[in-house]
Amino acid sequence: MKIRGLQDRDIPQVITLGELFHQESQYRDLTFEPGKILSLCGKALMDPTELGLVALDQEVVVGILGAYIGRYEFGQDLLAFDRIVYVRPSYRGSRAFVRMVREYVQWARSCGVKQIFLSQSTGLKTDRVSGLFRRLRFEQVGGVSRMRV
Repeated sequence: MKIRGLQDRDIPQVITLGELFHQESQYRDLTFEPGKILSLCGKALMDPTELGLVALDQEVVVGILGAYIGRYEFGQDLLAFDRIVYVRPSYRGSRAFVRMVREYVQWARSCGVKQIFLSQSTGLKTDRVSGLFRRLRFEQVGGVSRMRV
């Protein structure tokens, strides 16, 4: 298993994984637009405040992590936020997730952030995922609620 930064050649596989994420998550009743993923990949490739990581088994992308650096709403401190962390179902339980998150944390620290956020809003195995987050030294500071309209 190899973790590395996103490359142009990964984008078709990243779009495929994005669609798998979409179909599996609570977002499945929303529109899926591959062009939006393409745009986010472009940002990750060009903007130093954006991160795109892939987990590879041979040359197959089995996991993706996207994140960005932003400023605190009431000051100038930098914060890191994940956009997506997803591992192909057949690779869950491997080290892909943990290794991508550790790489994300290292990147965020190198950018001088004051806080690093890791979220889970898919509605999938929330207790198990929360436990994994705690083992990675993240503390829960809130929750996500939604209203369908």
